[in-house]
This record gives sequence, C-alpha cells and structure tokens, in this order.
Amino acid sequence: MPLHDLTGHERDMVRRCFVDILQGGRFDLAQADVRLGATVEELQAYEREWPPDDSDAAAASFVAINNVLNEICHGPDRPRDAQWASVLGATPEELRATYTKWARSHGLSSTGVR
Repeated sequence: MPLHDLTGHERDMVRRCFVDILQGGRFDLAQADVRLGATVEELQAYEREWPPDDSDAAAASFVAINNVLNEICHGPDRPRDAQWASVLGATPEELRATYTKWARSHGLSSTGVR
C-alpha cells in the first residue's frame, strides 16, 4: 500500500512528519543522512513533490518514509505528548497505527530503521 493508497488524513499525517523534521529542532539536520537515510535536500524534494513514489521497498523514498516515521514515533527526540495534535494532526496512536499499516502493506513484519 503505497502512500497513494492511504487515506487523505493518513497521507497528511505522514507529510506533516516530513515537515516537522525539516523545520529542525528534533535533531541536528546535518545528521539527516545518518539518522534517516536521506539528505535534507532529498527530504525537501519528497515533501515538495508529495507524495513520493514509495511502491518499491528498495527505493530511497521508501527508506526515507520509513525512517522519518520511525524517528517521529520512536526516536529519542519524538514530539512531546502535548505536541502531537498541533504538530502532526494526529495522536501518537493514530500515527503509529498508520505507520504499522503502511509497513505491513509493504511486506514488513515490524517497523523500525531500514
């Protein structure tokens, strides 16, 4: 289930994760390629051309989407509880459920860094 197959609300939640990461403050964006498997420029291109083609699990866009979702859902710098709705338009449970739905639709049995 590529991003195109998620509901509009689910796609928007994922897009907002990219926007949040790119606004900085979660971590030093100079570490983006290490922590997310994509450069800031690549993340900006995915966000600008939303939604990117993530149908191929070997594609760079797939890795970036997976790792951005993992960072927001499970990373040490994830949003504080009060920030979820205002920053991401979702509760932690909604985003984690969307992440799991997206991952399973790509044949992954679990979520996490790729």
